[in-house]
Order: sequence, then structure tokens, then C-alpha cells
Amino acid sequence: LFPINYVCYAQGNFGPQVVAKAKQKNVARLALKALAYTPWAEGEERAYAKCWYQPIDQLELARQALRFTLSEEVTAAIPPGEDLIYQMALNLAAEHRPMTKEERDGLLATSTELKPIFSAT
Repeated sequence: LFPINYVCYAQGNFGPQVVAKAKQKNVARLALKALAYTPWAEGEERAYAKCWYQPIDQLELARQALRFTLSEEVTAAIPPGEDLIYQMALNLAAEHRPMTKEERDGLLATSTELKPIFSAT
């Protein structure tokens, strides 16, 4: 059970090594935090009570973020706990298709201004 998230991968170098090692050992990989975006700013009003981070709530970005996570050869992904984001994740998962390398690279490139919720650096 591990956060597999495009912002954490690209900006925090958090995840790729763990996923690679789990894959090498043929261990199941349960992903979470696929729709985490960035930490809430200090004093920012939290629009989603169950999220300690800003979730991705824009449909197209959520689609891409979930596709990223599901394309990382995970065994399964745990949907978010916030009701609205949960329902969106379930709907998007039903239409999942793997990301191409070009789509993956493009999504990772969009994260340069974001702070990851987890970081290995």
C-alpha cells in the first residue's frame, strides 16, 4: 500500500524506486493518493473536509492523474475517501486505458510548479 501519484513522482522523487522494487519482488502494489494534487496552503479554506491535501477535482486532470497511477502496473488502486472525489474516481476508472509514454511525459511536465504531498528529497 503506497502513494502512487504523478506530482510525487515528478517533484518529490517519491515512489518510482518503491514500485520498481515491489515489481522486482513480485509483490502486489496497492496504490493510493492517485488524485492528490498538492498540500493546502497555510490558512487556506479546505473545500473537502476529508482531504488533508488538495485533491484533483477538475475532471480532465483527474482522468490523467488516475490513468497515470493505473498505468504504473499497480495491482489495484484505493479510491479517495471524499465522496465527490470518490465517485469521480470510480467513474473514471471504468473508462481507464493505459497512458502512452508521450501522455505520461506531458502530464509529469505539468507539475513543475506544484509541491508534492510526499517527497524523498
